[in-house]
Amino acid sequence: MVRLNNAMHVVDEFTSSRRLATLARIPTQTELLDAIDTYRSLLGERSGAKAAVLDRLRLLIERWVPCLDVPAGVLHAVRELQTLDESPVPPAGWDAYDGYPDTWGGQVKQATGTADRPSPEAAAALQRTAEAAAVMSTFLNLAGMLASPRLWAAASAWPSREHVVEHIDEYLAGIHQTGWTDEKGQPAFQSVTAAAQHLRSLCQTWEPGPDLPAEISSAARAVFAAVGLPEPVEGWDAFEGWRDKSDGA
Repeated sequence: MVRLNNAMHVVDEFTSSRRLATLARIPTQTELLDAIDTYRSLLGERSGAKAAVLDRLRLLIERWVPCLDVPAGVLHAVRELQTLDESPVPPAGWDAYDGYPDTWGGQVKQATGTADRPSPEAAAALQRTAEAAAVMSTFLNLAGMLASPRLWAAASAWPSREHVVEHIDEYLAGIHQTGWTDEKGQPAFQSVTAAAQHLRSLCQTWEPGPDLPAEISSAARAVFAAVGLPEPVEGWDAFEGWRDKSDGA
């Protein structure tokens, strides 16, 4: 439990640039990768959506030297983990959060040090955000299949057009539902929204089957690029899925 808590703490430092700025030293790339691997390996049977987020986060960190300029994709992934852990979004937003209790909008009482019980409104907001994170993780798994001809061809069955469009719509709604904003106070991940909307427009006129149209595959890859997730080392055409780092692959 101590190892898991320590690993989670290192990853949690990357919820915002403001939080990183309070540290005497920013964790190195190696330290962050080790924390992600530890976090991932200790999840066990509880992995699910959280494991998928950690796998995406690891690929991002492999191509970034940690600094105060945190890529949107890293922020997105770390905040998804917070949501899956049922941590509420700070009232002032993640970008304004520096990791101290008094900036959490009263979630911790400064006078007594005892925790407040969340209000019904806060509890409802937490539930909505948790649902949004699950929806986003599910959509990105689908987008990974659409981005990779090999993954798509390996499927034993394919979703219907309505099912694909529904997942995209739920993803678009989920991004809006989080209420995340950028440093200018504007809705975060606008490029992700635009990429997902383009993918949706293509899928509306396509009946999924064994053949994966190049334009749909390209649009799905654009979604990952917008999130900040780089192309797999082997390239999307040869990509066969993210492997668990503990399996020796």
